[in-house]
Amino acid sequence: MKGVYTKNLGSHSRLSLDEKWTEHALSAIRDNSWRVLLKPVAIENQQFIAGVDGGFICNFDFVHGELSWNYFNGDYITTIEHHLEILPPLIRDLSDSSKSLFPSSSHCVTWKQNAKQAISILNDLDFPELTSEIRALLLASLMQVCTDDIPCEVLIHGDFHPGNVMISGNKANSSSTVIDLENLTFGSFFVDALYCSTWARLVSEPSRYWDLISYLELKSFRKIRLVDIGLTSSLMLNQAHNNSKMTSQRIVLGLFWLVNELMKQKRIEEQ
Repeated sequence: MKGVYTKNLGSHSRLSLDEKWTEHALSAIRDNSWRVLLKPVAIENQQFIAGVDGGFICNFDFVHGELSWNYFNGDYITTIEHHLEILPPLIRDLSDSSKSLFPSSSHCVTWKQNAKQAISILNDLDFPELTSEIRALLLASLMQVCTDDIPCEVLIHGDFHPGNVMISGNKANSSSTVIDLENLTFGSFFVDALYCSTWARLVSEPSRYWDLISYLELKSFRKIRLVDIGLTSSLMLNQAHNNSKMTSQRIVLGLFWLVNELMKQKRIEEQ
């Protein structure tokens, strides 16, 4: 019998925003994901979250393995490259689990609150890489999240970094699992991929990353829009604000790199 890991959900977890939506989303993930995404386990009566001591808990399959940073013995580039290799199957798992997805007003409100916070954070940033063109586009994208409807296209992991990848087995026969669904929400097709710009900018050849972006554009029958950038930057800027100086710099430089590359490729639909 598989082991079970119990996750305590803090007040910051999006899983506690809307219990009905969370139950539906976790059930869909359990039934439809099989590639890399960690499966939730029902606690009782087919319910996935339960209230405990003023908070919530959620059960998941227990994974035997190591976090990717440890598995690759601190090899920074190898860890990042592996992380980007896991991104496409993660997106497939989330997409397959989104067929009966419905919006949640609580999640929409949280998106808009985060976008407003991100605007404040952006206004305080002072980096030479933050050109007036990048700043203006980010501001416009965040304003669109604040004022427009939030696209409800696909489930989003919302925090996909190398520290959320567990690897089991030896180098010749390993398997990877994406953990930590605390920021699970919904949004556009592009958010999880764009979020990984933090890591894509650090590899010597990011062509596979851009190939994935092109694939998502084909799958969604559209180019990247301002709202996609706005959703992504609201996650990244808030995360940067709540982390150490080194981590914050890595995140915002990834975001600036992403926007600059998208503008050079003329890939953003301003609508």
